[in-house]
Amino acid sequence: VIDEKVDGERFVSFRFGPGGLRFLPRAILAISVDKADLRGIDPSTLRVAVASNDRDDWQVVGGIYDPITRTVLAPILHFSRYALCVE
Repeated sequence: VIDEKVDGERFVSFRFGPGGLRFLPRAILAISVDKADLRGIDPSTLRVAVASNDRDDWQVVGGIYDPITRTVLAPILHFSRYALCVE
């Protein structure tokens, strides 16, 4: 399950499921920046953040921008709600 949530102009987040699914070793999440309006943001400063499904308690989990695939890659331990952020 992948749900997209748009919060006005602030952010778009993606909720992955099924809830409770955990990864060991970590899985690699790739989020494309092709449709993102970066407005002068250096893509190398993009990271992946995670939040609970029912709260906006965002925490940066890391990530690396890949200019070839135009994605931000980050290791994750579980399905949850993820979004791109600038660190």
